[in-house]
Parts: sequence; structure tokens; C-alpha cells
Amino acid sequence: MDWAEEFSSSVCRSGLLANLPQHSAVSGLRGSYSGDATVGTGYSGKPKTQGIRWFRVAYYIPVVISIVVAGIAWKWLYAENGLLNQVLKLLGLSQDGIPWLTSPQWAIFSVMAVTVWKGLGYYMVIYLAGLQAIPADLYEAAAIDGSDGIKNIGTSLYL
Repeated sequence: MDWAEEFSSSVCRSGLLANLPQHSAVSGLRGSYSGDATVGTGYSGKPKTQGIRWFRVAYYIPVVISIVVAGIAWKWLYAENGLLNQVLKLLGLSQDGIPWLTSPQWAIFSVMAVTVWKGLGYYMVIYLAGLQAIPADLYEAAAIDGSDGIKNIGTSLYL
């Protein structure tokens, strides 16, 4: 079998090109959600805030959990009678439940949620290391210029 011939066939090209926009959009959304969520969790509180270490450990646990264990747990959550559908039924938001993994409309976003959850802790560590490497005198200079609270995060990210 010649791979160059297979990839140049019209059937292969039409399938790849037809799915390219969807896969590109999902990859971009997954990456942007991971980044946005990571900035919030990585910067959540000063190091001396009570319980911040436990909070960070809780966000890092999905990184060290085996992908097989995570897959089984999320399959249980997404099952037809799984926890998510039970909660939706209890709240009266859905009578039949949502076909999280069997519906083409829901499956891609369900898998995307799992990958964001799985990678969030890793990116949090990277952002946190970068934020902690910013010298305190830069924060002091920003405070003198009138920046405080959430403005410091934006200042930090642009440095």
C-alpha cells in the first residue's frame, strides 16, 4: 500500500477537508478554555491564603490520574443513567437525559470538557511558575501607578 497514493485519493481528501474546520475549531476552543481557566486557577489567591495549597493540589490531581482511570470515571458520569443526567433530571432540566457520548452534537464537547479538565493542572503549574517569577517591585510599581486586584493579573500577563 502506498501512503502517498492513499492520501492523494479524492475520498481521503474529501474526508479530511470536510472535517478540518470542525477539528480546528474544537482544538482552538479547547486551548483557549484551558488557558483562560488556568489563569484564574493559577492566580487564585496569594500564597499565604488559607487552604491555597489544597486548592492547587485539587487542580493538579487530574494530571497525575491515569487516562484510563479518568476515562472510566467520565464514562460513568456521562452514562445514560450517570451522575450528570441524574442531576439534570433532579433539577428538572431534562426528562430523558442527554446522550453525552452517543450524539454527534454533544460528543465532541463532552470529550473537549474531559481534555480541558485533564490538562488544567499542568497549565496552572506553568502559569503559576511564571507569575511567581515576577519580582515584587514590579507589583509595587503597578500599585503606585494605580493598578490593583484584577488589573495586576493583566499587567503580569503582558510582562
